[in-house]
Amino acid sequence: MENMYTGYYIFSDDNKTNFGGVAANITNEQTMVKLTLKDKEKNFINYELSLDELNAVKEQIERLSKRIENINFLKANLPQSKFDENKLLSFHNIEESKCFLDELLACIQDMSWPIAKNAVPILLENQKYLNESIVKAFESEDNAWIYNILYFLMREFEKESIHCYQTELERLKKTSSTSKDNEGIQEIADTLLKKFFHESVE
Repeated sequence: MENMYTGYYIFSDDNKTNFGGVAANITNEQTMVKLTLKDKEKNFINYELSLDELNAVKEQIERLSKRIENINFLKANLPQSKFDENKLLSFHNIEESKCFLDELLACIQDMSWPIAKNAVPILLENQKYLNESIVKAFESEDNAWIYNILYFLMREFEKESIHCYQTELERLKKTSSTSKDNEGIQEIADTLLKKFFHESVE
């Protein structure tokens, strides 16, 4: 997550607008604003914006500013140990939580960890964004983690969130092993296939 955003423009309350270091003084009589901005190659480009366009840009930048603020806040509150369960309370109902799904999913590698119980509801809130993180976890061959994902998360998924996992569930169902962990994985995978895909036991 480091250096995800390098900066943003600032709009001040005194109606002076700063675009990457180039200031524009806006008066009530103006209908157009001329700005000179730098592009990525450090060349200067002239822009002419109406005040309506400028306000639209302002709103967009303010949203980006809030997003950056939330990402930095959540990054500072990522658990540093399995005992940091209270830090996860900050991740509830914040859109930017989906930027940290790998880290949040790792919290349920062992359901005896104190952080695990607080991670589950946050992951369920973000279930439609979890595909990439879950597929990577399935490839880890960490059977306890895979079992936890199936049992504590995917059993609670809504149908529209689970349709993309059919191939993975079929693979897990057919995994041949005599280990107790794999037997549990096969059983839950089969249950999920029946529940969401009307799959019959072979």
